[in-house]
Amino acid sequence: MLHAYNGDFEKFIALYDPDFYYDESEIDYEFITRFIVRDIMFHFDFAKKIYEHDIIVNNKERILRAISSRFIMSNYIVEDLRRPHCIWFPNVPSRDTCL
Repeated sequence: MLHAYNGDFEKFIALYDPDFYYDESEIDYEFITRFIVRDIMFHFDFAKKIYEHDIIVNNKERILRAISSRFIMSNYIVEDLRRPHCIWFPNVPSRDTCL
């Protein structure tokens, strides 16, 4: 999960492969979701790649809300934005993005 924490999407996806585990019950999706959301908050590129990738998690809505927040703060608008998770400093969206 260190790769998710540090924004390294390629290494994260390579290690996240469910076939890597012998038993799916070994996968702690809530733990993984926390790392993904944290990294989305700090890395636009990671958020964009997660948005474009069909990742399996237990709380996809939480991740999509974090992605919406990151996109809004980066002034990157897509059609299917969810209600943002939160908006935080240092990135503040432009006025046009919010209206």
